[in-house]
Amino acid sequence: MAVVDNFAKVASTVLAILKTRCELAAIELEEEWIRLLAYLLLSLSALFCLALTVLLAVILIIVLCWDTYRIAAIVGLMVFFGAIACVIAIGVRRSFSRKPKLFELTRQEIAKDIDRLTPSA
Repeated sequence: MAVVDNFAKVASTVLAILKTRCELAAIELEEEWIRLLAYLLLSLSALFCLALTVLLAVILIIVLCWDTYRIAAIVGLMVFFGAIACVIAIGVRRSFSRKPKLFELTRQEIAKDIDRLTPSA
């Protein structure tokens, strides 16, 4: 019976390890999905600001032949929305370059498990 008890303990430990690693993988996958959604929303915001910049540039070209006092306001708005688009794009790029690899923590934990379970030579 001792062999059966030891086997049951080992099997229980291995199953607990697998359960923990699967939960960690699920958490990492959820974090990656949230990060991707944030990138999408920020990118759409940047594209919206860029579209406003282009629209205002077209209006500026039209107004250049018109009154002189409206130009400063349009240029100011173009610079404002263009700067917002640049800041958002730089933030998304920086955040994307700093993000951890997919399932990095899970891979590290599995590597630790393998090292612990492998007998030393």
